[in-house]
Amino acid sequence: MSSLLEKNDLEKAVNMKNLLFFVVDLLFLGSESHGAVDNKTECEPKEKGFALLDVAEDLISKAKLLYPTCKDDTAVLEDSGCRTKEKSFTYLELTKKVILELKEHFKTCKDSKPIDCRQRPRDCSEVLSTGQNRSGVYTVWPMSRFTASKSVDVYCDMDTDGGGWT
Repeated sequence: MSSLLEKNDLEKAVNMKNLLFFVVDLLFLGSESHGAVDNKTECEPKEKGFALLDVAEDLISKAKLLYPTCKDDTAVLEDSGCRTKEKSFTYLELTKKVILELKEHFKTCKDSKPIDCRQRPRDCSEVLSTGQNRSGVYTVWPMSRFTASKSVDVYCDMDTDGGGWT
């Protein structure tokens, strides 16, 4: 009976992964066709898609931090509500792993031939990765629901411990 449940859970996880890939594909296709109509640069749909993955990853990380956990008490662990919470937490971890895989294989403007793209670093470490190695004030676009699509001028320390510090 236990192996049947494990097989069922595995099938659910695979189906969830396939569904997530399908949804992300739809998002990218929709943003690409939208970009063609508005005569936007070729990078904007890719930037939007990658930003969506960043937001999804951030939300799942926050959900995992706020998620209630079961105590190491065997009476509590045997509770079906506790098992459901553990399963849900596993699905959150699986979803985050899939998002990280998508981001790893996501073709961005940086991966393709040179295109006129606006660079939008999220923090000073990304400013450093673009080749800027002088300490000073730089414009970044932090990933936060409070500063969505807004730039912030920050001082970047490019000297201490290899640089890239905000």
